[in-house]
Amino acid sequence: QHICGQCGAAFEYPSRLKAHPASHSIKPFECTECSRVFKTAADDCRKHKKKVHDKAAVAVCPVCEQGFQ
Repeated sequence: QHICGQCGAAFEYPSRLKAHPASHSIKPFECTECSRVFKTAADDCRKHKKKVHDKAAVAVCPVCEQGFQ
């Protein structure tokens, strides 16, 4: 196992550990409607907005307020 000295994440291959530090410097994407943070990509945030905050949603969960088409 190859361990990240910053967060303790373990990787089987040294190449994965070598690429991993970039994940610590990537700025997260934040939903402007609910402040949920997405670490991976702006596309995840767009999908979240469409799924959860789309005003055209037919039904909304009373527990998590997620919208459904």
